[in-house]
Amino acid sequence: RGRDIVILEIGNTRSKAVFISNDEVREFYTDQGERTISSAVTITDAKADVGNKYLEERYPDHVVRRAFRLLNRFENSSEVQEEMRYSSVPICVNDQGHLVYYLEGLRKDYWTVDEVVIQIVTCLVSLCQKSLDAPISRCAVVVPDGYSESDQLYLKQLIEKKGIEVACMKCKSECIRYMLLEESGAFERDVSWQSGLVLLYSMGGCHFSASVIRVPDDSRVITMMEAPRLNGLYITNQIIQYISDKVQQRYECDLLSGVEGTPSWQKEYAKLARSVEEGLGCLHQLDEFYVSLPMTCKRAILRKWKREKKEVPEDFDTFEVSRSEIQRILKPLLTQTLRICEMCLEKTGICKEDLFRVIPVGACCYNTIIQNELISFFGESKVKTNCDMTMSSVKGLGYYVRDHLWLCLLETESKANTNSA
Repeated sequence: RGRDIVILEIGNTRSKAVFISNDEVREFYTDQGERTISSAVTITDAKADVGNKYLEERYPDHVVRRAFRLLNRFENSSEVQEEMRYSSVPICVNDQGHLVYYLEGLRKDYWTVDEVVIQIVTCLVSLCQKSLDAPISRCAVVVPDGYSESDQLYLKQLIEKKGIEVACMKCKSECIRYMLLEESGAFERDVSWQSGLVLLYSMGGCHFSASVIRVPDDSRVITMMEAPRLNGLYITNQIIQYISDKVQQRYECDLLSGVEGTPSWQKEYAKLARSVEEGLGCLHQLDEFYVSLPMTCKRAILRKWKREKKEVPEDFDTFEVSRSEIQRILKPLLTQTLRICEMCLEKTGICKEDLFRVIPVGACCYNTIIQNELISFFGESKVKTNCDMTMSSVKGLGYYVRDHLWLCLLETESKANTNSA
């Protein structure tokens, strides 16, 4: 029944896995007690370490982020162009035409996207092997909604180069449906799921999609619509632009020195982006958050005030971002995402009143501003915000594999025969 199989989901921000033991879907825990790992990979001469915050702070110029979104991509794609603009580690193309990260000062200074992603896979499998206390030879993989056949094949072949057979691959929305089928009793006590129409509002760091699923039957994902650019990275960019405009008005100084896209600009941007993302994560407790201005910006302000013989305030080097400003910045983006939800419902032939539940998933949906906007649009009784959906997709695929491993293996064999033909 699949004692040696793990379920993987490689994400742009966080990656996760579960494993099957004695017909139970079980989660691993890191030494810090976390059920997921960061997808940031810190590369040094000694090793490549996944999700190590200490090494990330010690070697900020050697931290590769969001590598998964560049898998099987070419230089002219929108994802690659965006990462080239914002990544603190320079991205270029080697002689073989592969995307590589340039890590200055290391003995091996070029790492391909494939090599970085496989480090995340290896880390997830190792954590599951440690918990299972047994070797692992097979896996099932959750892939993003809308992931193409060629992307799935590329990822499958990459994982199997490490000697781990890929038994099946399923899209995220379908996997969440399996989780709802299995856990509906615990998920919604004393409530019937027979009406079953659920809208998944999925916003991650690099992708947005809306999916309508019917839980009780086998119709799976009814329809799905995407808007890849309406994502967490877009939100971060908008907030940084707001800070930059205010710093220019207040101090007549550039927030980020250097030409946009240059190494110095990218490093300052990456550090500022981390501060903004951490601040957004605290908005459920606070009405504002603070970010430290880049060192080059601080020095420019001090020089200007020294020339003008002005007194320097103690807190000049920090900038406050209020909840009201975040709401103002997010409003156009959320309006666009809700319109996509409406189009998704129209395509399905239903209206929002027909929905049984609206479930926010993805890292950005822990933001209370987004949750409140969904409640305002769909109604408080429909939006489910008080549940932890962090592991929903991998657990859902785990339940499916637990009960249908034989079918997964048949599907894999059939696809392999088709591809070879």
